[in-house]
Amino acid sequence: MPAFFRSELVVIITGASSGIGQQAAKIFAQRGVNNFCLTSKFDLTETEQLCLSVNDNINFVILKGDLTKPETREQIFKETIQKFKRIDILVNNAGRGIVGKILDMTMDQYHEIFEVNVTATVHLTKLCLPYLRKTKGNIVITSSAVADKNMPDLGFYSMSKATLNMFTKALAQEEGPNGVRVNAVNPGATNTPFIASVGITPEVLMESVKTSHSIGRMADPEEIAKVLVFVASDDASYMTGSCVLCDGGMMCQNLI
Repeated sequence: MPAFFRSELVVIITGASSGIGQQAAKIFAQRGVNNFCLTSKFDLTETEQLCLSVNDNINFVILKGDLTKPETREQIFKETIQKFKRIDILVNNAGRGIVGKILDMTMDQYHEIFEVNVTATVHLTKLCLPYLRKTKGNIVITSSAVADKNMPDLGFYSMSKATLNMFTKALAQEEGPNGVRVNAVNPGATNTPFIASVGITPEVLMESVKTSHSIGRMADPEEIAKVLVFVASDDASYMTGSCVLCDGGMMCQNLI
C-alpha cells in the first residue's frame, strides 16, 4: 500500500517544472499533501495543473527563479514561511549538468554545475533546517548513480553528485539527534528534459543504456519519483543517511 501524508504538511520541491520533480509533486498531491512551494527556472503551470488534477485542495507558492542566485533561495524560504508558517519536507531536486571532458570545460562551467547542484542545495537546506527541526521533518536530495560510477564526459557532474552523497551522510549524522532525516535518491538514466539540457540526445542515450544498465532501458520519471516520495514518507521513518540507488542495474553492469 502506498504511503499517504497528513494534509497539513508543507513540501518544497526545487526543479519542479518537469521530470522527477514534477512527478514527485503529483504523487505527493495524490497521497494527501495540500501545501506546496514549487520552484524552477522554467514555467511551472503544467506542474500546478497536474497537481490540481489529482487534488483540488492544494495551496501553492509558485516561484520561478534562478537557483544560482542566493536571493532566489532566500525568496523560496521566506515565501514558504510567510504563507504556511512551517516546512515538513524539502526536496532538493534541481540539477545542472554539462557534457565535456574536464580539461576542455571552463571554470565557469564548473562553477555553474556546482552552484546549482551543491551550493543551492546546501544554502536552501541551511535556511530550512530550523523549521524542519520543529516539525521533525526530512530532506530528500536527488543525486545520481554517477556519483559512484562515472560515465564518459560527465566528470564535473559526477563530482557534484558525489559531493551531494557525502553532504547527505554528514547532515544525517548531525541532524539525527534533532529528529530530521536526510536521504538521497540516486537514479540511473532517466527520460527527462534534463537529458537534452546536458547535451545528450535521447536516441544516443537509449542505445547506450541497453548495455550500461542491466534492465536495458531508461527510467520513466515517475518510477524515480515513487522512490523519492517513499523515502520522504513515514514508511521510511528509520532511514537516514542513505543514498538509495534506483539505477536500473547500472552499478551491477560491467563489473566482471
